[in-house]
Amino acid sequence: MKNLTKANLLQTLVYLVLMLGSCGPREEVKEMNIKDIIGTHAQNLLDDTNAFATSISITKNGKTYTTHFGQIDKGKANKITDTTLFEIASVTKVFTGTLMARAVVDGKINLDDDIRKFLPGSYPNLEFQGQPIKVKDLLGFKSGINQKFPDVSHLRAIEDDSTAFRLEEFGASYNKSHFFEDLEKVKLDTFPGTTSYYNELCPELTGYILEKVYQKDFRKIMKNELFDELEMNSTFFTTPDSKSLLNGYNINEKLMPNFAYRIWGAGGMLKSTIGDLNIFLRYHLKSDNKVVMESQKNIENSISNWKGYLWDDISVTRNGLRCLKHGGGYGVQNMFVVYPEQNLGITMVINQSAPNTHEKLMNTINSIVADLSDLEQDHGETYGYRIENETIVFRYIHLEKLNHDLINSISVAGTFNDWNPNNDMYQMNFLGNSTYELSVPLAHFQQGDTHEFRFVINENSWLTVPQNIPNRTYSKRHNNITLVLDGIP
Repeated sequence: MKNLTKANLLQTLVYLVLMLGSCGPREEVKEMNIKDIIGTHAQNLLDDTNAFATSISITKNGKTYTTHFGQIDKGKANKITDTTLFEIASVTKVFTGTLMARAVVDGKINLDDDIRKFLPGSYPNLEFQGQPIKVKDLLGFKSGINQKFPDVSHLRAIEDDSTAFRLEEFGASYNKSHFFEDLEKVKLDTFPGTTSYYNELCPELTGYILEKVYQKDFRKIMKNELFDELEMNSTFFTTPDSKSLLNGYNINEKLMPNFAYRIWGAGGMLKSTIGDLNIFLRYHLKSDNKVVMESQKNIENSISNWKGYLWDDISVTRNGLRCLKHGGGYGVQNMFVVYPEQNLGITMVINQSAPNTHEKLMNTINSIVADLSDLEQDHGETYGYRIENETIVFRYIHLEKLNHDLINSISVAGTFNDWNPNNDMYQMNFLGNSTYELSVPLAHFQQGDTHEFRFVINENSWLTVPQNIPNRTYSKRHNNITLVLDGIP
């Protein structure tokens, strides 16, 4: 009941803002509502996680809206600000990937190069049945080395408040010599480029290869090619003596340490601010920039989602292309997300790192984007289907301004087909004019029941459901579309 009340309040807010549009400039109303949306979801996030502080920033059509909530340290009333320095952890990988995209655009490197071309040794172990690891395999986390690297499993045998401190101690002593010693020992168990396994080997090797290509220290390349050009003056690998990092906590409210790896740091050693991340956000919304486009490219021509250049996930949503990266430190987590076709980007940080923090950040991102999208769309009628001539006609309209060439398939997945987006009978047909439909006989459904379903693009992108529709389920985790067959003979 509590969730339903919050949802209704938010829905009412959206309608009020739409009504106010007739009383004043539309742009002013939208700006007011963007700030309200940030406030609503930031407070919900703090309530849901019991974290101390969070900051959320939205960039939309060139304008940036940032708000800071909570207190960094319990009882001290100290807030995060635009200039607060914090570990961005794995969001560092997007910076590294962007550097590699620049090297490819400039013709300095080929994605199909065997990575051993750049390594200090022969490394016969870095191939599987004669097939070597290529540069593009590193960028998609598909090296074929499906194991943790470096292996810290012994440090995680017991997960408790001291685990992060054990990892920090290990990182402080782990250097480049150790890295190459470990690299000689790894074994591929599958062909490179076929399976995805997320580890630090891929971005760190990418950083090393960039050093060989540019004949310069990786960290200097990053500063010269990105930070200086974009005037990101508050982004560093090493915290300056004049600055301190944002305090972060675990789920038990214990103050956590920071990362301490002595290798390249290409996978997670950057520190930045909300202000600087907004600069990088705006950079990644430049659809006419060749480097940006290369970094978001579907390198492997995947029919579902893809990684681009060290992103977590690039997929097609109801709001167009979405490029997403999550950063998780011992006590701080952040998200970096761009929707290039909507000229929309979101970055957020929270000073808590717990097992479910990532999921809650992702849910917050989805809810914010849904609210922003619904400001411009009216869904006052039953959404997603209609019943006619003894059939159910599922109907989905992809915004006309979005790139339909990115869509390989749209399917319907729900309680009536075991939530299987690959079910042949539930693949939708493109009718033109941004519209997709599928007709299924009523006889295929249990009469008198209420079902739930969602639309899925490219087999793997489960579309969020508009907020302001009457046939939407309300759940803290997932919202679906209801299909009501009550009273149907």
